[in-house]
Amino acid sequence: MIKLTIHASVEAALQQAFPKPAAAAKRALAKYISVVESMLFDALQRGLTPEQRKLGLYAISLEQLANKGGQIGPKKIRVHKWLTDNDWDIVQTVVLGTKFSGQNSLVKLTALATIQNTLQVPVQSLSAATTDEEIDAFLSGDDVSNIALFDYLYPEYNLEWRDEKLKELFDWVPVDVESVKAYVYWLETESNLIQGPKKDLALRQSLSILGIASVTKGYYLQRKKPSPFGRTYYEGVSVQNVNKELRRAMLGNCWCPTSACVRQIGVLD
Repeated sequence: MIKLTIHASVEAALQQAFPKPAAAAKRALAKYISVVESMLFDALQRGLTPEQRKLGLYAISLEQLANKGGQIGPKKIRVHKWLTDNDWDIVQTVVLGTKFSGQNSLVKLTALATIQNTLQVPVQSLSAATTDEEIDAFLSGDDVSNIALFDYLYPEYNLEWRDEKLKELFDWVPVDVESVKAYVYWLETESNLIQGPKKDLALRQSLSILGIASVTKGYYLQRKKPSPFGRTYYEGVSVQNVNKELRRAMLGNCWCPTSACVRQIGVLD
């Protein structure tokens, strides 16, 4: 998941402008930050272009940010508008998108925001690891982050628990967790051919799968997207849209191609 840390001066300025009710500024800013975090997460899940990655840009809809980011004060001022108008921007527009082109705007974080990406593996830590236990500590993630990821990707589970309805929405895919971990280890420490945005996307997809599998005890939920022609597709990360190496790892048909790898699992076709 994405975690933003915002400079305390932003909340202080919002509190000064809207002192009543006492906690209104804190609540409004927290909601706005949550929306920004989710939109940055979605942008990363879609994958960044080389230019976006180099310049620290994210493709998001400013219209959705303004609409979903909440309001504050008796006049119902949008939090996004107030922050922008008063030079307390958390995100700065670099290239403005348009409704007609269907393109999102390109934005970057300002100096008032610091980003933490929990779906990122420190390569130095993995390189130094020598046992399965040490590698698992880096790849498994913490329970709080994994549950937060699950709740974000599958909000229906907090609202709708009827089995028949959930079966309409999702297909449960068993995941070979150890194989996916082996793939991530190889990708992060030894792969030479997959670099840049492709590597970043593969790592994020892999860690998303591992995070969900840790919550569901070994399964990944694929959100169904039925076709009007009768076929079933899936939204977001699924076995349909990940690269073939990760697909093999998910389904338990993957091996780490060098002897230096900690694990060797399955056999390639």
